[in-house]
Amino acid sequence: MNLSTIPAHNEEVYYHKVENEGLLIHGQKGKVRTVNFVGDFIWNLIDGQKSVAEIIDQVKSEFTYQVDTIKTDVIHYLNELSDRSLIYLREE
Repeated sequence: MNLSTIPAHNEEVYYHKVENEGLLIHGQKGKVRTVNFVGDFIWNLIDGQKSVAEIIDQVKSEFTYQVDTIKTDVIHYLNELSDRSLIYLREE
């Protein structure tokens, strides 16, 4: 993954908002993942159009963490979602 990679939701994953968190349910695998408010925010930025860099920039503008930490954490989170087949990554 690089900063120009475009993440997109797996269409077999259902999303439900529960208070300040989100539930990701993989219909085919029958697995459920709970995401915190930051993960929920990132999930809602994934639209198949925004690049990883654009998602990082929007997270930076919303949360007051260290810039290097945000970049590393967002990339790690997107890789984790991809590894679990919750999103697809398209290289640009």
